[in-house]
Amino acid sequence: MIYKNILVAVDESNTSQLAIKEAIKFAKDQPKTFLRFLHVGNEFFIDWDGSAIYPKEKKESYANAQLALLQNINIEMHTAHISNFDTRLLEATKGSRIAEQIVDQAKAWPADLIIVGTHGRQGFHHFLLGSVAEGVARIAPIPVLLIRGS
Repeated sequence: MIYKNILVAVDESNTSQLAIKEAIKFAKDQPKTFLRFLHVGNEFFIDWDGSAIYPKEKKESYANAQLALLQNINIEMHTAHISNFDTRLLEATKGSRIAEQIVDQAKAWPADLIIVGTHGRQGFHHFLLGSVAEGVARIAPIPVLLIRGS
């Protein structure tokens, strides 16, 4: 299938890097495909090991990390000789789940496909952190490609 617009949900994780690499493959196989990399930022975040929650006072350094993430994607796309892309940073809306915001952005654009990395967490970490990828797959009205980490 040929996809015209692909939304790639990104964060700072290794699985997100795998999702970016998969998006690059699509763009190279289908040169008319446009990639949109979306990062939904939070007021707080939890370490990937679930050990700490950082409050708003860390917001400035987190905002800088978000911008660096998108700048690195820009560099990666230029290195891969892909010009049909953009990056978006969206602040998480209070009372709305990140998965909902990703799907809303995909619908509004409109995207033909969503690519998102999944951590494959189970047990307590899945309960604590939930799964953005799982939420996206559950509510998206378009195909979702889940990229599993190793």
